[in-house]
Amino acid sequence: MTAPIVTANWRAASADQWILPVGGGVGRLFRIGKQPINASLQAYANVVKPDIFGDVTIRAQIQFLFPK
Repeated sequence: MTAPIVTANWRAASADQWILPVGGGVGRLFRIGKQPINASLQAYANVVKPDIFGDVTIRAQIQFLFPK
């Protein structure tokens, strides 16, 4: 799975306007008891970025699902 967040700051200098992450991750839907949970972990290398921004972005997500 991949869902990068591409960011543009139009007010920054032209060399510092974009953050472009490239990468991916894994996700899984599982249950704890009767509670369904969707979890994912993703890692991205920021191939285009301002100098003050980090080289890597890591995103962890947990969703508790409540179906009817």
